[in-house]
Amino acid sequence: AIMARLILPSAISTVILAADEDGDNAAAAELGTRAAERFAREGRAVRIARPPQGDGDFNDTLKKAAP
Repeated sequence: AIMARLILPSAISTVILAADEDGDNAAAAELGTRAAERFAREGRAVRIARPPQGDGDFNDTLKKAAP
């Protein structure tokens, strides 16, 4: 929901959204899609970063790397 209200400075030309793939959360996926579309309409390059296969999200990736 916060992505819908996020106003980025005009100097931001690229947005990288980090996907969360742990579970089937259709509502979160829809919000991410709408945010990506909105940023693209604003003329920004949009990339979707996905966690490595087997990790549900980047927090899982970081926890695996921690000592």
